Amino acid sequence: HAFAPGGPIRVAVSPTYWPWAWPSPEPATLTVFAGPGSALVLPVRPPRPDDAELPAFGEPEESARLPTESLAGGPAGRTLTRDVATGRVDLTFDWDVGGRWRLPNRLEISDGNTTTYSIVEGDPLSAQVRCRTVGTVGRGEWQTRSETESVMTCDAERFHVTVTARAFEGEACAFAKTWTFAFPRDLV
Repeated sequence: HAFAPGGPIRVAVSPTYWPWAWPSPEPATLTVFAGPGSALVLPVRPPRPDDAELPAFGEPEESARLPTESLAGGPAGRTLTRDVATGRVDLTFDWDVGGRWRLPNRLEISDGNTTTYSIVEGDPLSAQVRCRTVGTVGRGEWQTRSETESVMTCDAERFHVTVTARAFEGEACAFAKTWTFAFPRDLV
């Protein structure tokens, strides 16, 4: 990135950026000294002749969209819940991944995804991410559904991930399996 001379830049200092980055295994304290003699030193790369040579991209190309009929919109939004007794904070995203729609051949499809990032303030080892997805495909009496539940937690040495997948034909479960993984944090 090139900053214009005299242009403002914003500097943010934080030991964590939850939920976008996983917190360190223990609380950290940062100290920043500002005032006379303080300086922010950024790396500088001298300009090069080819810096001004940007590739010329045309408008993006894509195939014609398949006509669909929207049957129901998907939930969309964010919810922040704070438990004042425990200090747990949950940030839940209901991703709008299409709702329910019908294709020209009368096939009906739906998608849903809810992800919750949870943490107790002051306890980075309480961090947890839970993701639930549900997708359906069907026509008339023939209906299928897939569901996944994924959870990621941690301790001081490892991340722990559990994923459960289930597939249904009608209401009968045709497949179910759970996978569990643990892997080292490696300085995270």
